[in-house]
Amino acid sequence: MLICGSQEKASPAYSLNKVQTPVLIINALDDPFLGEESYPYDFAAKHPFIYLETPKYGGHCAFPLAGSSFSWTDLRAYEFFNSEITSNGL
Repeated sequence: MLICGSQEKASPAYSLNKVQTPVLIINALDDPFLGEESYPYDFAAKHPFIYLETPKYGGHCAFPLAGSSFSWTDLRAYEFFNSEITSNGL
């Protein structure tokens, strides 16, 4: 339900169907700020460029790694984009 025009600008849900390049979405299942609508399983399964990953844990803190200057999401994003670039010969 659209409450006001600003929600359309703030939520990526209104622009996901326009995605034309590979996009990785990572939403932890234990994130206290995300509701069920934050896990678009069916949409991602049908979209050729949307990749949804929902780790069981990670909360809302970008998956920090102890003793590292990188978070798990930093490493996962690098791995994802590196594989996309490599597989597409870019």
